[in-house]
Amino acid sequence: MKASVPRENSEATANTVATLCCVLDACRNERPDAVAYAFIRDDLSLVDSLTRGQLAAQAAEWAVRIEQLTAPGDRVALVYPAGLDFVRAFWACLLCGRIAVPVPAPDPARFKHSVPRLRAVFEDAQASLVLS
Repeated sequence: MKASVPRENSEATANTVATLCCVLDACRNERPDAVAYAFIRDDLSLVDSLTRGQLAAQAAEWAVRIEQLTAPGDRVALVYPAGLDFVRAFWACLLCGRIAVPVPAPDPARFKHSVPRLRAVFEDAQASLVLS
């Protein structure tokens, strides 16, 4: 099974894109080696980065797995600290037609207070899958 990237519809003009997935596809095709996301420290040193090509490929891989575990339109809770794993998971949800529900990662120092909040978010969102 391979996640497919939706293409622009025939009504869209050449200068417009129909979806964010089309933007990702266009960016990957135009300049696959260009940096799509970079995370930097306070001193502006690079922590990690993803090129457009890497993002498209990795998000598609993740999308395949999410498709196997969920149904179209399901909500997927993304419990990640800021970083590239969140970015990959978010784009994977878009690619496979799932609704990404970003949830702040629990603070280990306040874990006792974080668990009830997380449980409430999951129940409210009716998440079918939690990625962390």
